[in-house]
Amino acid sequence: MPEGPSILILKEEVQHFAGQKVIEISGNSSIDLQRLKDKKILSFKTWGKHFLICFEDFTVKIHMLMFGTYRINEQKETTPRLHLQFSNGEINFYTCSIKILEGAVSQYYDWGEDVLNENWNPKKAKESLDKIPNEMICDAILDQNIFSGVGNIIKNEVLYRCFIHPESLVGKIPSEKITEIISECSIYSFEFLYWKKKFELKKHWLAYTKKTCLRCNLPLLKKPTGKKNRRSFFCTNATTSCMKSDILIGCSSFNNRFWKGVFYPENLPTSKWFDFYCQHFSTYEFNGSFYKFPTIRVFENWYNKAPDNFLFSVKAPKEITHIKTFIDCEVLLSDFYKCCNEGFKEKLACVLFQFPPSYSFTSERLIHIVKNLDLSFKNVIEFRHGSWWNHEVWNSFLENNITFCSVSHPKLPRTIFTEFPLLYIRFHGVPKMFYSSYSFDELFQIKREIALETGFVYFNNTASDAGILDALEMKRIFA
Repeated sequence: MPEGPSILILKEEVQHFAGQKVIEISGNSSIDLQRLKDKKILSFKTWGKHFLICFEDFTVKIHMLMFGTYRINEQKETTPRLHLQFSNGEINFYTCSIKILEGAVSQYYDWGEDVLNENWNPKKAKESLDKIPNEMICDAILDQNIFSGVGNIIKNEVLYRCFIHPESLVGKIPSEKITEIISECSIYSFEFLYWKKKFELKKHWLAYTKKTCLRCNLPLLKKPTGKKNRRSFFCTNATTSCMKSDILIGCSSFNNRFWKGVFYPENLPTSKWFDFYCQHFSTYEFNGSFYKFPTIRVFENWYNKAPDNFLFSVKAPKEITHIKTFIDCEVLLSDFYKCCNEGFKEKLACVLFQFPPSYSFTSERLIHIVKNLDLSFKNVIEFRHGSWWNHEVWNSFLENNITFCSVSHPKLPRTIFTEFPLLYIRFHGVPKMFYSSYSFDELFQIKREIALETGFVYFNNTASDAGILDALEMKRIFA
């Protein structure tokens, strides 16, 4: 069945007939064909899968059904349902339903139901879904009065993106997932349109007609689902490992002007940005303490701003890691640990120590680091010199319950460490540090490596909008 984007392409392809008179008409449709002859077409419109030819006081509605096709300036051997001849060409429609709508076309359609229309109304879609809690989501997405234009391909790809089993009942799906599904129905429809215009739609399919799950390498099941009995392709592990994770994802900054209009709503005051961040993420890597030695009061303030079950990882001051490099730092370390413990309380996750690129490995330095850490905390060590990637370091950390930080960094080994007490990854941006984004395939591969781990993933490529977009993408992959 042609989906909404395909009908939108049809509309674009026939625009040169707008304003033209129908000089000849034929076909085996049961409508009054002669009524169209010598009438001028005012415009072409679409509503979901309906193609609308608008005349002065009526509209011809064409529904392509399951196997509908059309030809512009050419004909098939079979008789068309409707043939329209103009002075500058012709349109022919085959295997479709054709009806005449009297009067203004706007009285028949709610443009807010069309996922490709500029008046698309996601709030209305949410209200409609709230009224059908016992419907399967596979049926709800194909309901043209909720998601006009969405067909079976889009249904499958959206549910796969959102990690939702097609037979899930609408009322059982978490609210945040419903919001994600609604959003993706429109987003994917526009991507469908873009890819179809480039003749590359099929190569972007992740689920539709596929046999293997790209996430967990398990078979994809093909099954007719719902009242509509349409084909669904979904992971056989959709409700277990593909949907569950003990990985928390966040960013290393939130107060970024680049994110306004991309993540933060345009009219949201900066004072509300952290609240908005907390609505989308459940952890944050606090880097402000690296530049200025913190106080308990400062950390208490952040503790009070964050919701319950939110976790902070905290970066140690550069006075400890860069200036003194752990030499004569006993008091500073004690004070810092105290601030973390009393300020963040149960919302404290990890304590991060990042050393400078000039700090190369020696056995003495390794011993000194381990000796000075308070091992009752979840300590994470990030090195910026490649010499620290060695078994002496790793064995010492394992013995002392210390986590070696995994990094994505332009000048450091790309190793994901899963052997330590926690997984801890920092994405700094490659090839341009702090700026470069990561592809969907790169993030997917990381997910496959760490899916069964427990830990934290933070995006530090926050000098542009890359960090927040990557974090949101990774969050969707792990949802």
